[in-house]
Amino acid sequence: MEASSEDVGWMKNTVTRLLARWVYPRATAVVGNSDAVVHELMQRFRVSPNHVQVIYNAANADQIRKLSEQKLADEASSQLPDSSSDTRFVAVGRLTFQKDYPTLLNAFKKTTSKLRATLTIVGDGPDREGLEMQTRELGLQELVSFVGEVQNPYPYIRCADALILSSRYEGLPNVLIEAQILGMPIVATDAPGGSREILLDGSAGLLVPVSDPAALADGMIDVITDKKSSELRVKNGIDALNRFDPLKCAAEYLNLVEASH
Repeated sequence: MEASSEDVGWMKNTVTRLLARWVYPRATAVVGNSDAVVHELMQRFRVSPNHVQVIYNAANADQIRKLSEQKLADEASSQLPDSSSDTRFVAVGRLTFQKDYPTLLNAFKKTTSKLRATLTIVGDGPDREGLEMQTRELGLQELVSFVGEVQNPYPYIRCADALILSSRYEGLPNVLIEAQILGMPIVATDAPGGSREILLDGSAGLLVPVSDPAALADGMIDVITDKKSSELRVKNGIDALNRFDPLKCAAEYLNLVEASH
């Protein structure tokens, strides 16, 4: 009997969890990439607080800004919604249950009663067919573009007016860091994980409840219409980017290794 991809995935996750329960408590040091991840390590895997440390994911700001300046190929540009719209929203990530794109689409539908806007979704995954069907059912096919997986998503982010993250849960979502580097206003769900940390408890990006289309729509409208508040949140995010500097993160790892000997 041949195992399905779902069976293989379940077995892999089960084995990983069992190994983690055995290995983590015995490790000299364990690194989590957010306070939320560290808390989960301590709760689920009995890791001692004395053996666990937060070290954020590194992000090369200069490289990301440089890549964002690359011009989109004609074929990629043709996939984007009508550029004459007043507002462009962008979402970047795998099309999976975790990212909760159905809520984003329902929220975007609500925003179109208040804003002339388009939504570009960058990424691919198993939920794409269902999401494209939902887009048609909502009558949004002229306003929503699925561009698929791309090697360089940064030009799509740079050309938008706001980045939206609608996740049900996260670890430390790199796309929020990358959007901050590019000076992008952000609306994100207050999902379990590191989004709140990156967005400084809401002072560097709007936080809204998880799986709440109405609240997400209100956030999307607010981030566009309240320019002064959006600019302040963007500034706060940029001012705190040192947390993710590659040299700083590397130094933290080196210090951890040295302290473990």
